[in-house]
Amino acid sequence: EINYGMRLNKKIDNEVKANFPNANLLVGITQSVIDEYLQLGVSMERIKYVPNGVEVDRFKKVINRKTILEKYGIGNDEFVFLTVGRNHIKKNFKLIIDALKILKLNTSMKCKVLFVGNGVKELRHYASDCSVIDSVIFSEPEFNIDYDKFQLPADELIDTYLSADVFICPSSIETFGIVIVEAMAA
Repeated sequence: EINYGMRLNKKIDNEVKANFPNANLLVGITQSVIDEYLQLGVSMERIKYVPNGVEVDRFKKVINRKTILEKYGIGNDEFVFLTVGRNHIKKNFKLIIDALKILKLNTSMKCKVLFVGNGVKELRHYASDCSVIDSVIFSEPEFNIDYDKFQLPADELIDTYLSADVFICPSSIETFGIVIVEAMAA
C-alpha cells in the first residue's frame, strides 16, 4: 500500500529469489521473515531464528525526569508523548500530528509530542500547517557513543524513554519494531 520495500525493485527481487535459497544461513527476526524465506525455497535447516530484544537491566535506573525534559524544552508539568524512529512514510508520523491537532481542539491538556530520530525535523511544516507546532519537539540527536562499550540503544535514548509518559508507534508496517520493545522495557 505504501510502495515500500527493496524487493519492489525487480533487479533486487530477482537477486533475492536466485540467491537466498542457496545461502548457507539466513537470520529470521520474526515469523513473517521466516515464512518469506520458506516461500523463497530456503530450507528450515538454513534459517536461524534470532529475535530482537533489549537488555532490560539497562532500563532499570533512576533518572531525573525534570533535567531530561529541560534538555528538550519540555516543562516538568507537561504530559509527554514519545515516538522514536527515522522519518519515513511507513512510520506514519503525520498521524500523530493529526491526533495532536484533535487533542488540542478538544482538551486543555498540557502536553508535548517528542519525535526522536533522523529526518523528523522534516515534519515541522506539517505540524505548523496543523497549528500544533508549539506542542511538538523534533530531535535528531547525535548520541555520544563510546565504541569500546558500544550498546544500543544509547544511554541518552534510554533516559528519553524513561522520561516519557506514553510511547506511540503509529507505523503502518514493521518487520519488527525494536522501539516497541525498548519502550516496554522503559
